[in-house]
Amino acid sequence: MLVAGVKSGYTVDRLCSMSVRAELARLVLQMVQEGQPVPTDYAVRLRNSAIHPDDAMLEIEEIARRILHLEENSNEKTG
Repeated sequence: MLVAGVKSGYTVDRLCSMSVRAELARLVLQMVQEGQPVPTDYAVRLRNSAIHPDDAMLEIEEIARRILHLEENSNEKTG
């Protein structure tokens, strides 16, 4: 069952999915910073969760940074 609550313009569903995207973005950035290979499925998931369709063509590090930037901005608005 999906909850249809609204908080500062974001539905609860979107906040939950944003949290999942942000966690994946953090994990990918950590792996890149440590010089570890990023599994293909992580890269594909991150690319599929790009904020804007044009962002999907960026490097995965940049996609991850943009996702985290958006999350930080939404946290400032809701916090």
